[in-house]
Amino acid sequence: MNKQLELVLQTYDLELTIDEQTQIQDTIGYYCYSNELWMGEDEEGIEAEKIANQILDLPFSSHQTKIIKFTDKQMDVLISAMSEYQILWRYGDREGVRLGIVNKDGSLAGILGEIDKKIEEVLNGQH
Repeated sequence: MNKQLELVLQTYDLELTIDEQTQIQDTIGYYCYSNELWMGEDEEGIEAEKIANQILDLPFSSHQTKIIKFTDKQMDVLISAMSEYQILWRYGDREGVRLGIVNKDGSLAGILGEIDKKIEEVLNGQH
């Protein structure tokens, strides 16, 4: 029972700059906008929207680098939201490359790329 409870309470701390915090908010907003139909009708989508709103309610700062604590479910939604840009790239939307959101190989670029590296570090226990 304790092990099961421990899994539910898994959290990840990300040290995020002001720009990274803003990018996460923008990315989650875009994710909700681009998945509005799914989030309004599908049980899984409704849950994802609830978690996305939790992310938007996190104590972000507009003035300083800050450590933000994400639950495992919030981290999953954040990763899915960031992946939206890569999915668009795979299906022919090259606007992301022009805007510096994805690299020509489809990997995340710029601020999203930095956030992606930080997520990878905390998920792998390197931070």
